[in-house]
Amino acid sequence: MAQNAQEASVDVEASANVVEYAGKASVALSASDRSSWLSALAAANWNTNTGATSHMTPHRHWFASYSPHIIPVRLANDTIIYTAGMGSVIFEPVLGGSKAPVVVLHDVLHVPQLGSNLFKLVFTASVNDRNTGYLNGRTVVSPSQSASLADACPLDLALWHRRLSHVNLDYLQRMKQKQLVQGLVIRSSSILDPICEPCITVVSDLKGPLIKLEACRSHNAHQEA
Repeated sequence: MAQNAQEASVDVEASANVVEYAGKASVALSASDRSSWLSALAAANWNTNTGATSHMTPHRHWFASYSPHIIPVRLANDTIIYTAGMGSVIFEPVLGGSKAPVVVLHDVLHVPQLGSNLFKLVFTASVNDRNTGYLNGRTVVSPSQSASLADACPLDLALWHRRLSHVNLDYLQRMKQKQLVQGLVIRSSSILDPICEPCITVVSDLKGPLIKLEACRSHNAHQEA
């Protein structure tokens, strides 16, 4: 009597702490049912779209990597069973009748009493009238990653020279000093290369070697100033 009460107390505690759900297609196998289940089609295949919170399988030999991991799992009928371990399982998809590159399923739970191989659907997709499928959800970029991308190019004279179609550097400095352009921010004091090859190439093609020399002198004079 006392033992039964203790077991009931353990089950209640496990039920309260359960974090994994095996989904609506989950059942527990008895020892007598297991042998017949192993010969069924379900034993060799993954069951999808069940609402399972993790990938789960009763097959220990499927695991490529494995470590002990014991947590409670709730079945569809609210029965609590336990995992024995967790690891990775290698799956080889078949697409259009041909084998596709293998996929490694990580954090798969080994649940010896489970009567299904449960595949957790990570996401869903919607298909439009053109038979194009789009994943439901959105891509999240962390603020730190966005900031690092934004700061990839230093805000210096060379950058604004290129952004403003290789405007004359003297004009560029005047625009900055007189605040003629909103948003023209320079945060780097790096020394500008006195030779701008695209500028020299274009001017040379248009007006010949004399203008090329004058362009070089103009850049050098700007640096000396």
